[in-house]
Amino acid sequence: MTSLLLNPCQDGGSIKNTGYECSEMLSVLVGGFAVPPSAKWTKAEMADPLEFFQSKIHEVKSKRFYPIFADLKNIEVAEGSDQTETYADGTTKMLHLAGYGITLTFADGGECLAKKLLSLNKKGYRFIPVDDNNQFKMRKNADGTYSGLKLTDLYGTRPELSTFAASYKNKLVMNVTLEEYITNAVIYKTDADLSDLMGLLDVDIESKAAAIATKVTVGATTECAGTDLYGLYADELAKPEAWKIQDATGTAVVATAVAKNASAGGWDLTFATQAGKTLSVGLADASVLAALEPAVTGYEGAKAAVIVIPSA
Repeated sequence: MTSLLLNPCQDGGSIKNTGYECSEMLSVLVGGFAVPPSAKWTKAEMADPLEFFQSKIHEVKSKRFYPIFADLKNIEVAEGSDQTETYADGTTKMLHLAGYGITLTFADGGECLAKKLLSLNKKGYRFIPVDDNNQFKMRKNADGTYSGLKLTDLYGTRPELSTFAASYKNKLVMNVTLEEYITNAVIYKTDADLSDLMGLLDVDIESKAAAIATKVTVGATTECAGTDLYGLYADELAKPEAWKIQDATGTAVVATAVAKNASAGGWDLTFATQAGKTLSVGLADASVLAALEPAVTGYEGAKAAVIVIPSA
């Protein structure tokens, strides 16, 4: 990487020409994507924006995008106070322009969504805001790549609780500098409805029958609503690659076969003898589930079943 030695008295700075060809701007926001701070991508990767975002939703956790679209009902924009200095002669000089504090208020999701939003706190995540015209705003980096807008903070705050006069609402707050939101950002548009995208549903695994040395029987239900995945994906999840099994040391245990167990409402996972061991049985990573044929999309194993295998 090269650099330039400049004379500050001769440096023209980065003043831009004032001609413009269109009046692009974000319209009313409908939500957006929380993005890992290290995530970068190219314009070529976004040739199909809907496919791009769908794939990022199913990425491994360190690279995953988290869509937040839950019937947005209100947007509050707090503009900070610009810092100025007033001289003795009464003239004023601008020292620092303040940024924005943006609060999004959602009607849907209840306390299930509240838990998810609160989990963003103090994680340093960035954000891609999306408006009601399917426009979205990203940061354009000096190396030509893109990333989420760099925020001073992104967090879920306390929900508005139900009263006789108002219903329950969730809130997401972001604080961003003026330079980041305007100068460093670019806007793109897609013909797809990005607000239809939903984040992954967490899934809990539980034991459904007594284990033996070479087999366990497990079921799968969503964490919030308790939806039974056996009724939805009995055949799709009847595959060894759909499951992740480990012993107490973290060593992987390979499932040699998986079969539906209709009477138990789950699946029989068979493996080499594990007599006397304690096994953790969970769903495979979301990216693996999405790659199955046919695919199982929209789910992530949250809680594995801990199963003690009898000694004999």
